[in-house]
Amino acid sequence: MITRILFVSPGRGSRILSLSPTSSFTMKSLKRWIRRRREIAAIAPRSRELEDEIGKTLGESVRLVPAPMKGGYDEIFTVEGCRRLGILRLNNPIKDQQDPIGPLDPGIPLDDRGRIDREWHAYSMLFPLGLSPEPLVRGPDFMVCSWLPWDRASRRLVVDSGEIWSLLETVLPAIASMHGTGLTHLDLNLGNVLFDPCSARTCLIDFEFGPAPWVREDQQKAFDYLRLIEDCTKPRRGGVNLKSDLMRLGTLLNAIVPAEIRSAGLDFVFAKLQRLAREDGVCDVLREVFPGLPQDNFRRT
Repeated sequence: MITRILFVSPGRGSRILSLSPTSSFTMKSLKRWIRRRREIAAIAPRSRELEDEIGKTLGESVRLVPAPMKGGYDEIFTVEGCRRLGILRLNNPIKDQQDPIGPLDPGIPLDDRGRIDREWHAYSMLFPLGLSPEPLVRGPDFMVCSWLPWDRASRRLVVDSGEIWSLLETVLPAIASMHGTGLTHLDLNLGNVLFDPCSARTCLIDFEFGPAPWVREDQQKAFDYLRLIEDCTKPRRGGVNLKSDLMRLGTLLNAIVPAEIRSAGLDFVFAKLQRLAREDGVCDVLREVFPGLPQDNFRRT
């Protein structure tokens, strides 16, 4: 049996979706698609205003194209002119994205204005170092940065997990350089890293979190390294390659991680990084660099 659903999008006409029992477009997918269309429709007037505002600033007519269906706290658009000019982050008042935040989570999601402020500040500090896109235009509820034709590291490693070492040799020094500017990320998974293996360059993106009131700066910095390493243990993201040569991982970290953050107290880490807690061999190597990492991988306080 084929089910057909008519969906009407304000200002954009209607669309018929056909679903069969074997369709990969499931009812759950349909609900996500409908929610996404509603979110985009809610900010359509603001999007049209920004096309004019951004176009005047950049000096040419632009069109804003919504990014594919995704999570996150803001709406993301590509800024299209005679070529792709940038990426827009826009607050959406009706978007309700709530991540569960535990009492030992070192990073907490910022409010709408806070995310714009933090990302603009981060890119302003990192772009001169070649470690982020260029910040181009901003307002109270949006910012535009340059577009880079690079994949997220998470996608690169799914295609070729053998790139894990060239990635780490590039991104670990980038983390140290970021920390040298006084910045921390607090959600540094592979999806928030852009990587170009041809030029061996990387950029750090999506600064949406701020530090919890109790976490010290040295703990934040240590957590950035540990959060990235945890993501690298996933099988589809180079985990097998990583764990096949843990001595190499230890050598890299020892060469890059500054002495002043190695003694950070890290009792809170495994409450958040539970995948990492299950990796005994990786944790043994990490303790040689971060002796404050609990000996009991499942310690919670």
